[in-house]
Parts: sequence; C-alpha cells; structure tokens
Amino acid sequence: MPRHTLGTRPLEGEERDQIGPAEITKTDEWGCALGVLALAAVLGCALGAGLQVAVSAVARMRFVPFVTTVLLVALAWRVASAIRKTRRETLTRAVQDRAEDAAQVIEVWDPIAVRQDDVEDAIFFLDIGGGKILIIAGPDLDEIPEKRLGRPWPAGGTDRSRDLWQPPFLNTHFVLHRGRQSGHILRVDVLGAPIDVRRVIPEGTVPLADRRPSAVMDGTLETLLEADHRGKGVES
Repeated sequence: MPRHTLGTRPLEGEERDQIGPAEITKTDEWGCALGVLALAAVLGCALGAGLQVAVSAVARMRFVPFVTTVLLVALAWRVASAIRKTRRETLTRAVQDRAEDAAQVIEVWDPIAVRQDDVEDAIFFLDIGGGKILIIAGPDLDEIPEKRLGRPWPAGGTDRSRDLWQPPFLNTHFVLHRGRQSGHILRVDVLGAPIDVRRVIPEGTVPLADRRPSAVMDGTLETLLEADHRGKGVES
C-alpha cells in the first residue's frame, strides 16, 4: 500500500537561487510578455508589406502594414497579459519559498503511478497514500537532480526518450525535495527499485489549471479519474 511522510528542512547552498528570485522586478514580470508584443508588431508589419506586394488591389494602400500591425498587437496583448499573470504568480510563489527558507520533504513508499500524455509534456499522478496525490509535470522531468543511491542512471548525453527513460520518482521508495509554494523540485533521492506506471490516460482526462512542476493535492486516483470511469481511451 502506498504511504508517505511529510517534513521540512532548511534550504541549503544554492537552493534559494534554484527556486527563484528574492523579489519581483518589472523586468521579471514583463520580460516575456513584452517579447510577445514586439514579435507581433514585427510580424504585423511584415504581413502588411507582404500583402501590398502580393495583392495588386492593396498595392497603393500604404496603411495596410499599419492595420495588420495593430490587429496582431491587439491579439497578442491578450496573450501577453495571460503570460504576465502566469509569470507573476510563479515569481510570487518563488519569493514565498525563499521567505520560508525551507524545503518540503516528501518520502514515499510504494506509490501507484498514472501517466497522462499531454501535448507539451507528460503529467504523472502518484497515489502516495493517506488520501494524497503527488502531481509531477513540466518539460524538465528528465533534468530533475537526483542522488544516486543504488539505481543505474543514464549518463549525460544518453537518449532519454519517454519509451526508455523513467523519471526518478517512479520508484518503490524515494524522497522528493521541493519548494512548497513554487513546486520547484530541488532533487530526488532514489532509494528503491524502478516501477512502471499503472495506467496511461489520454490528454485532457484530468485538466490542470495550475501547471507547477510539482503539487500535492487531497484525493485518490479513483476520485481523480472518476470522470474517466467510463473507460474511454484508457490503456491498462
């Protein structure tokens, strides 16, 4: 049966910098969003100029590049606003973790794992017992720092395709160190033997509004997947 313990420890060495900034600056908050707006402006101008060259009917309409630029920037503003909001939430959580000056330590035995395939990255749901589910997601799963304790690990440059490589938390016994608010994974101590996922579910089966690298939520895999109980597209 899955079981786990929760604890905390002080942040060590460079872990504060790994988690994120000590304070939020406008550059951190707006950098990516402004990049999206600048790209939209360039593309809009180029699109308008291309239309003038390619379509004889608008060749004399010198305002076309201006119109296409305004339209694309207006569309990009909504995207940039969403990026800024997400970025600010992420940075705020990192600041909170540094202020707490403590890492959350989750030691897990015999978890039950379900993987959800996603357009961008795989999402793992681990039943860790005690009515808790550990969620691990993000594009950097194959770069999670791990402490080698008896398990062979792919060396740098080794092919880590999803078919050949399993993340270190797919193990009968591991300890995960994370920022409690940001979900940033500091490292995983591998203590047991590798396990396989119990089930693979299709994209969107369990929608996640919050895509932190890791999160702990109340529930069980049965309740989490109750919308999928009809068995549509589920692989055993």
